Amino acid sequence: MSRRVGLLLGMAALLAARGAGAQQLQVAVEKAPHYVGTFIEIQVTATGFTGQPAPELEVPAPSHGRLDFVDLQRSSSQSISIVNGRMTRREDVQGVYRYRFIADAPGDVAIGPFELSQGGAQAKSRPLRLRLREPEQSERLRVELKLPEGPIFVGQRVPISVEFWLESELQKNLHDYTLHVPLFDRTDAFRFIDAPADAGSTDVKVETARGTLRLSGSAREEVQDGTSYFVVTIPRTMIPSRAGRFELLPVSFVVDEATRWQRDFFGGRRVTHVRKLGAVDPARRIEVAAVPSQNRPESYAGAVGRGYSLEVSVDRSVVQMGDPITLTLTLRGEGNLQSAGLPPLAADGLLDPAQFRVPVGELAGRVEGDTKRFTAVVRVESPDVREIPSLDYTWFDADTRTFQTTRSRPIALSVRPARLVRAADVVSGDASEEPGELAAEPGEAPPPTREPEPAMAVTAADLAIERDVGTLAKSVSSSVTDRMLLAGSYLAPCLLLAVALVDRRRRAVDPALVRLRRHLDAQRRRVVAAAALSGREQARELAGALREMLALVPEAQSAELDALLGECDALVYAPGELRPPAGEPLAERALAYALHILERVR
Repeated sequence: MSRRVGLLLGMAALLAARGAGAQQLQVAVEKAPHYVGTFIEIQVTATGFTGQPAPELEVPAPSHGRLDFVDLQRSSSQSISIVNGRMTRREDVQGVYRYRFIADAPGDVAIGPFELSQGGAQAKSRPLRLRLREPEQSERLRVELKLPEGPIFVGQRVPISVEFWLESELQKNLHDYTLHVPLFDRTDAFRFIDAPADAGSTDVKVETARGTLRLSGSAREEVQDGTSYFVVTIPRTMIPSRAGRFELLPVSFVVDEATRWQRDFFGGRRVTHVRKLGAVDPARRIEVAAVPSQNRPESYAGAVGRGYSLEVSVDRSVVQMGDPITLTLTLRGEGNLQSAGLPPLAADGLLDPAQFRVPVGELAGRVEGDTKRFTAVVRVESPDVREIPSLDYTWFDADTRTFQTTRSRPIALSVRPARLVRAADVVSGDASEEPGELAAEPGEAPPPTREPEPAMAVTAADLAIERDVGTLAKSVSSSVTDRMLLAGSYLAPCLLLAVALVDRRRRAVDPALVRLRRHLDAQRRRVVAAAALSGREQARELAGALREMLALVPEAQSAELDALLGECDALVYAPGELRPPAGEPLAERALAYALHILERVR
């Protein structure tokens, strides 16, 4: 009897385990009534599945409206049962899938069925049927999407806004609201930028397919036809990313007006009944046009807006032909800097390919606040180059529908020809040719030639080995005079060698170094003479002298010296009347740098 009872209990436990482990789907929806223009939350609960692999839930798209997946919440529990001495371990995994549905028309709609599969296990629910009602349209509220008139262009920053009105009495009894703007879901064709929140702004909830979007809006009071309204305006900036015609679903605004309240345990009011009121803005169509290709300059690179400017700076202003120069190009303007590019530097109106070697391909920029920076490495190919010329930058003005061009300021350059190493400059093994000796300049006497020093004579040396034991054993401690003569025989050659080394060092001064010092000193005197000048003439002379010195001693280049040269160039190219710069005079600062350069070649 006990054995039969035990068998029955075992079969019951096995059936229970199979029933508990069966895959099931349960679909739940929030309580009716359901309205058009409001999000309806749907939960799908899956049980009886294991943790791995992850189950896949599929559902067909509804015929009237949009169904969006929100998130998945998973939980698991483990249990152990012992029946007739046999231990069974079971893991129960439960997943709750959350969806949100919004209908675009009243009537009956079917959602589903939902089908979940994991490996060979499957579970399928029945379709969920909903009846959608149209909220009561009331003149006590309204909503409007404000868009600019006429076509807009790809890359244009377009100011838009959503504005809703609430009767002041309705605003006091407002329990909840749903604001749905389908345009904000069109991230495939538009990008949106929000202005930073002001101190007096209000927080507004906007429902989107990705969830609730919180935006900042401005609130005010308006009176129309003797009725007071609470008005909220939500501004945004829209940037189209592709051309085309886009049909937009209506903007809907649904509010819950509290009609009944109940006192809670603490004496507060709790809403028990609400009435739904709605307002709808008509459907819209947006036409986005591409920037016209007719009469488009080569210096156009996708910028749309207004008020663009281009600033160019270099990392060095004294170069040798073929040396790399890093250009930093800073772009500013009222437009979409993300899509604004830089034209090829060899385009018409930029750098001449016959004078500059420029990079090939598109340059990537980096947006930093209200600017976009580009860097490019160029090389001077011609000794006739005297400046980085003004560079053209063109943008498309969407208001006037014309191309506008701005120009950067030129940057003065000092370019010295590249030095060619010839066969005569190579140091060979011939001892008669001194390395580092340069040819004399025109008008100078040639450097004195050196007579080759005679080699040490070794032909009369007695190299025989002494073998007489008596001679080898003879004492060397003869007399004081002999010792002095012996010491003198050692010291005299050392003294003569030291004198010869000093004389050789004196005569070995590089003539090229002498000429270099003479040229540098001439430029120093030019700086001193420029102190007596003023205005543009002084700045031009100071910059010219310092650039000549840097051309001779390029290793003296520094950021501080480049800044001083930039100040001189600004004075030379500045329009209108000049004002002397504040601080230490330019001539004194230039003289300090000139002396510093001279000191490097002492």
